[in-house]
Amino acid sequence: MHSRIVSFISASGGVGKTKLSLLLAYYLRKRFNVRMLFVDLDPTSGASLPVLRDDVFDRYVNDGRTFSDMIKRYEDGVNVEFYHFKIDVEVGDTFIDFLLPGDDLIDVVDRFWKTGAAGPRFRKMFKSMVPFSRYDYVIIDTAPFFDPRYITLSIYVSRFFVVPLRPSIVDVKRTIRMLNKIRGELEISLEGKGISADSFLRKNVLACLILCPLIRDRRSVNL
Repeated sequence: MHSRIVSFISASGGVGKTKLSLLLAYYLRKRFNVRMLFVDLDPTSGASLPVLRDDVFDRYVNDGRTFSDMIKRYEDGVNVEFYHFKIDVEVGDTFIDFLLPGDDLIDVVDRFWKTGAAGPRFRKMFKSMVPFSRYDYVIIDTAPFFDPRYITLSIYVSRFFVVPLRPSIVDVKRTIRMLNKIRGELEISLEGKGISADSFLRKNVLACLILCPLIRDRRSVNL
């Protein structure tokens, strides 16, 4: 994978993780004209719903143009044509390639998880389905850590992580506990690369303190 893959993760909900991920995607695309793919790995479609009208979103879901549909085809041994599932989404005044999660992503991930070795299998599947060489950046927005499966899966495909948190003792403690819990998955994903989990966390994880409230109106992503 040649892309710079950045995952946004958080221990708590409501910290502005999704807004920041969309802002970064917009900034990189607009300022540097990079080839950008945004993957909404949140089963609640937290990043997709603010940038698509409800009828457009529903049409894509009903047409089977989602990440979960993509995974199901891959698991069924059917050839996956990436450009059938990738959609062009207008974010602000520019367009970004998007993968929508799909309404049944929870069921797909749950089934995928029960087969064992979910992380390594997800990485292999992801590399097979997505033409990373065609993108400069891939940004992944995950679900908060109260369901750790989505963050765990992102660990196996991402090089960098952004962790937004509020400047409160509770958020700091939650974030530290989350990073401690994902250290084991990092050790597995880094096996054979000569990099320790602690070294990776120091160099590749950026914690962002949210010092002011972010706009949360789902129709306000005018950036």
